[in-house]
Amino acid sequence: MSQLVVDLKCLKNKIARKYDVIHKINDGNEELDGIHPSERFRIVVRFVDFLFCESDEERTDGLFCKVVVRNLRCLSVENSEEEMCLYMCERLFSTHKNDFILIDGQVLDIRVGAWYGAYQSPPVFEIISFKILSESDVCDFFEFVRSPIGEKFLNISNL
Repeated sequence: MSQLVVDLKCLKNKIARKYDVIHKINDGNEELDGIHPSERFRIVVRFVDFLFCESDEERTDGLFCKVVVRNLRCLSVENSEEEMCLYMCERLFSTHKNDFILIDGQVLDIRVGAWYGAYQSPPVFEIISFKILSESDVCDFFEFVRSPIGEKFLNISNL
């Protein structure tokens, strides 16, 4: 099961903490978390831009482009302008290239994997799948997240 994340800053901090654990970096103040070689998260974010990968290293690793996303403003998230780049492989891009036209500001429901590797610093965030949410989907999502049940769910699921 993937965790639902509504604040990219929280996701980055949690992943950075886990990266430190993998490489046995400990400030001595906290207990080390258990680590998995990869994790999956579900994020609901705003689309900002595509950046096609130009380096040979990224291309060799099968990474085709970066999708730039931001937190949703209307969720009362403190870090509403927090941005993040997520990698997309060529296969996923090719699968959807004729299906959609992404526009700045569209809301996306994304399944993302955080891959921890011996040579990756920091960990790589790769899009596993995504969906462009309709206006009614977005309204339903906000209604759920703001409800008492949604708040409980986020407390259990979120970072």
